[in-house]
Amino acid sequence: MFASQNNQHTCCSNSVDPKRLKPIRISAIVTISASREGCNNSQLGCANDTTHYSYDLRNLQLSETKALDVGTNRKHRYQYDAAGNLSRYLNAKGEVADYRYDDANRLVAVDYFNNVTAADAASPAPVKQVAYHYNNNNQMVGYTDSTSSETRTFTARGKLASVTTHFGSFSKTYSYTYTANGLIKTYTNPENITVSYGYNANKQISSVSIPGQGIISWGDFNWLSPGSMHYPGGSKTLWTQDGLLRQSHRQLQDPASNSLATAAYSYDAESNITAISTEQGDYNFGYDNLYRLSHSDTPVESVHYDYDGVGNRTKALNGGSTLAAYNANNQLQSYGGLSYQYDANGHTIQKTGGSLHPVINYHYDVSQRLQQVDNGNSTLATYSYNPYGQRISKTTAAGTTYYLYTVQGLAGEYDSAGNLIVEYQFKPQSTWMTNPLYQRRASGEYFYYHNDHLGTPQKMVKANGQVVWQAQYGAFGEAFVAVEVVENNLRFPGQYFDGESGLSYNYFRDYDAEVGRYLQSDPIGMNGGLNYYLYAAGGPLVNVDPTGEIVTVGSAAIGAVLGGICAGLQGQSVLGGMLTGAIGGLIPGPLGIAIGAAITQVANPSSCPVGTILGTVANNKVGNAASSNANNKSNNYKNKANKYPSSRGGYNKLAEKYARSAARKSGVFGCVASYAVGRFF
Repeated sequence: MFASQNNQHTCCSNSVDPKRLKPIRISAIVTISASREGCNNSQLGCANDTTHYSYDLRNLQLSETKALDVGTNRKHRYQYDAAGNLSRYLNAKGEVADYRYDDANRLVAVDYFNNVTAADAASPAPVKQVAYHYNNNNQMVGYTDSTSSETRTFTARGKLASVTTHFGSFSKTYSYTYTANGLIKTYTNPENITVSYGYNANKQISSVSIPGQGIISWGDFNWLSPGSMHYPGGSKTLWTQDGLLRQSHRQLQDPASNSLATAAYSYDAESNITAISTEQGDYNFGYDNLYRLSHSDTPVESVHYDYDGVGNRTKALNGGSTLAAYNANNQLQSYGGLSYQYDANGHTIQKTGGSLHPVINYHYDVSQRLQQVDNGNSTLATYSYNPYGQRISKTTAAGTTYYLYTVQGLAGEYDSAGNLIVEYQFKPQSTWMTNPLYQRRASGEYFYYHNDHLGTPQKMVKANGQVVWQAQYGAFGEAFVAVEVVENNLRFPGQYFDGESGLSYNYFRDYDAEVGRYLQSDPIGMNGGLNYYLYAAGGPLVNVDPTGEIVTVGSAAIGAVLGGICAGLQGQSVLGGMLTGAIGGLIPGPLGIAIGAAITQVANPSSCPVGTILGTVANNKVGNAASSNANNKSNNYKNKANKYPSSRGGYNKLAEKYARSAARKSGVFGCVASYAVGRFF
């Protein structure tokens, strides 16, 4: 039950009245205990890993104290103005971010300080400042900070028309035009090359026209999913789907129809991928009762995994046995011969025992972004970011690379003089940095991507079908590159590989494929799950995390396909969604999401069509019906867990298994119904 004391609330997870809890948002739960079922009781925090939250009378979060910090002064603190806007965020290291708003409650500035004393000085001198700018239509038209600035223009209908990013010594501009129903018609890159988009009757992308090269086209649709993709020059990818629109077979052919790549998929009853047969060998997978990957037998690895109750990988068997240890904050302490250290904010600051570097140190700026990596003797790289959380520069011994982003993801890399290194184009209507279409190099050459069911690159080919890049992957994304005539650093959806550190930059965080975890604590806190470091909830063959914040279901379970359709039906720009994540990532926890949503409304004020509203109703009704049986099973096992305490662990696992099954079925069938209803309006 809930107890009140000094206007703060506490609840214990094992005594909450479910009837009382049901209508309350997840952010209203202020004490959460996670028991690591099956772990060694001598392990630190194994029996009682508790994170505490406090709230004011307006239900606004005041603090978060993680398990290891209870009894110390290390906590995340939040302050608000009279309108309920976040006015100050004080992190566990003592660093401060002050937020300022105009009379319309729009975020106009953020000032960062190293500590409270500096922030409260008579003449405060921020170590970092960000300013946001708006027009008379309540649209955010740009930002200014110490490393870059940006200017945006909009069409009369409120769509994003152009973006100019100022990197200091040079600027880059790209622009869009739109169809009558609001779909992107053309994209003009900074080099003044205009790419045109075509759509079918269902408003799905059907073609991308590249001047001087030809057309990338999609056809042979099986209701929602394309059956073929043709590249300039004559190469093509062919797909088949099963009755649930899951990818069952994929083949890449060169212009002479010779097979370059094949993949045949098998699934279990819950849509987990159990096998993939490819031209490079067979891949076989198994899962535990919570759908976490338990074994991966592939041409590049044969690994068996064990997990604790909150998803931490405790053991990996790959020839030998690799054991892992964690503290009460779910922070990885050791993994085989690797050891880790963390700062007060929960971010990794040192890794020792690695094959790339025996010692590697990670340094963060006042906005908690990875700023520098060194090996104890020399600096390996320094990084800078824009206010959206996107990394806009990287400096290594080879020089500085600048990064430009569009609404779909990374658009280009430039050298310090502003010269193009490489341009990227992603498939329209895909999620962030998912399903890349091609690279255009400074030489003018184009190279085309062949991706798997998640949107992860498998090969790159020239127009004549020659393979210029090829890789095989471990289950958690570790790439084994076999062909590299042309460099490619794109990995899992949303990820960019950094050779200097061995990490993959994943928008708001950095991912280590070797251990299948993030280096940093999740910037959106519990909104991304109880464990702040996991990747894809232990299911990397089906789930993805393009922004490094929250797990989404990949296209293997139709999520990416239907997501694109829904976006197309609404005719919405993805700018709003991008800003939601971006601003949400700057401010930890649910507060960031709220501010991000407010800025989304400013940036993209288009209304939702009637069909979408009715589609939402259909989504709920059909989704609930589809998941009813699994929900009933879950509830039955919960009741048995309460009735038979000695078998509680096993019954709780089964209850969670069917709860996840219900969520999957609700999402898939609900979205199908949403599309079907929305299609007629």
